[in-house]
Amino acid sequence: MTQREAAIRDMLGSRLKADMNELEITISDYSSDFKIVFDHFCRYLLGRDNLSVINSDGTRQWKRKSSGLLRNFLVSRMAVRDHTYVLVKRYWEADPELARDEDSEFMDQYRTKVKTILVKPQFAFLQDLRNYGVHKSLYPFTLHTQFAGGYMKNDIKLDRDKLLSTYSSWSAPAKQYIESHDGEVDLLTPMEEWSKACREFYEWFHGAITIHHMEDFQAVERAWEEYQEWRRETGTMPPDWVINGGEPPGAPKPRSHKSRDARKKRKRKQRKRR
Repeated sequence: MTQREAAIRDMLGSRLKADMNELEITISDYSSDFKIVFDHFCRYLLGRDNLSVINSDGTRQWKRKSSGLLRNFLVSRMAVRDHTYVLVKRYWEADPELARDEDSEFMDQYRTKVKTILVKPQFAFLQDLRNYGVHKSLYPFTLHTQFAGGYMKNDIKLDRDKLLSTYSSWSAPAKQYIESHDGEVDLLTPMEEWSKACREFYEWFHGAITIHHMEDFQAVERAWEEYQEWRRETGTMPPDWVINGGEPPGAPKPRSHKSRDARKKRKRKQRKRR
């Protein structure tokens, strides 16, 4: 890497874009973990896993698997929050040079949205549920099957009393959510609500950064274009076939396996004729 390339990669727009790409990977991992655990729960809700929990051993195995999948989802959820928090600290709170008027507006919007999300008891519950899973190997699932009008209905909850009696570090909003339930705590609704809130927040976050730092991103594009033009003028730009990972012009094409097999078959026929 040349000094000029290093300088371009160190520009604000380059650093910000690289970190946003990392955040996008974190979001993708979270979405995957959410889909896996929710699909798993839906299999039971739809009656597809009824036979697997027909006895105590099957129920224990189901709860063990469910606890692992739920823990993965909750860890990914925290990773999204923490990754976003680190980005904000790095670019808009720790760097005085970025104290622009438009960034002040962006930070006001960010704090408002974060505060609106975090104060919701059901989301605080999910956050603390992740910490609960660090100390407990299994979550206190309760499974129910009811028959009404000829139809079977399954349900998945968490045992309210076990949540409160086996863990004492619930935050006030999380405890408020737990105590608002009688006997069993709803888990799936907060998960769905959080997934929607997370998607909406990320779409806003990505769009706001794109708008507020458009000049920085454009400056990077211009810098790369000028650098490539300079390399072409000075003869230091590699040819297109190198950049595209191809073969030099006029190079013989590599023979395919099919052509080699065909040659071998022809030779065998010739030997037989002799």
